[in-house]
Amino acid sequence: MSWGVAYQVVAYAAFVICLFAAVRIWIKSGWVQGLWQLVVLLGFVIVYWLLESYAHLRAPFYTYPPGPLIYMIPYFTGFPTYAPVMDPCATQAGSEIPLSVLLMEASLTFGLLWTARLLVVVTTPTFLPAPYRALLIPFMTGLVALLVDLPLDPILSDSCECTPVTNTVNPVCPHDADEVDRQHGGLTFWQWFAEPEAKFLDQWYGVPMFNFAIWYCAPVALAASAILLGWMGPVSSWLAAAIQALIAFVFGVAAFTAPSTQPPKLQLALMVLAILVSLTIVFPAWSTFRRDNPFRWEFVVPSALFALFPLVALLAGANGMQTGSWLLVVSLVATLLTLFFLIAPYWKWP
Repeated sequence: MSWGVAYQVVAYAAFVICLFAAVRIWIKSGWVQGLWQLVVLLGFVIVYWLLESYAHLRAPFYTYPPGPLIYMIPYFTGFPTYAPVMDPCATQAGSEIPLSVLLMEASLTFGLLWTARLLVVVTTPTFLPAPYRALLIPFMTGLVALLVDLPLDPILSDSCECTPVTNTVNPVCPHDADEVDRQHGGLTFWQWFAEPEAKFLDQWYGVPMFNFAIWYCAPVALAASAILLGWMGPVSSWLAAAIQALIAFVFGVAAFTAPSTQPPKLQLALMVLAILVSLTIVFPAWSTFRRDNPFRWEFVVPSALFALFPLVALLAGANGMQTGSWLLVVSLVATLLTLFFLIAPYWKWP
């Protein structure tokens, strides 16, 4: 079995498990709660499809080449201000996205969202008053999603310097060092093209910083939106609802504006600031989280699969990856922290 097939099996299996979780809630808690889970899960798929489409239009430095992943769907092109950036590095570099990528993003967010919900018990005393403790959920979801993507994107993608060799209708990063200045070799499920003068395109093993900004902001916005719309039940107060709405709006705008052909240094500073604020909000409440929930494997497995897959591929030397020791260290730490988060709701540590 190729790595591409294995990834797609993992992505589709994770989504099916999330569907099973929704059906199980439907059976145990009634059709209203079950339907809400399905709406949220499918809504995540749609939002990520729109976000991927917009990112592809506004920052065309990556493409999903034909071959590794199948079952492609077209990008959405009906934005009111449809103005694709025609960059010579990736002019018309593909017009479709693998369905498995969208299912991965939606399943990961859904699993992390539920894990955060199980941890946060709104009746537990914390530094936050009762109506506002659900605010912890979006920030935890975004932080762990970012943690998963730190090794996932560099290992599953590929990157090379933009040259006339790669500037074709379906560009592929060649593995011949004589043909092109190769930046990083991963599994080539998607590919980044870096211009020599655009240093922001190769900030973490060939992946630009705005990609990680999206991976943080989008889950935060989606989690806040789900809570605001009643996914956890009615919001306890108008002020709590207003704060959730503000979080959803600010981080949603940030996710859709992050892709850029010329991202300013301010973007990195704001991202670091947002992460520090999130950690400041989450960590003081960690000791109050509930850790004796009945085990819910359907919320653990999807996210765990995506945390483990890149690490296994890296350790196996898949595709002859040219990766440095720091990527291995970060992969190990990120995977362990993610697994710790996933089992935290069920682990009664002292």
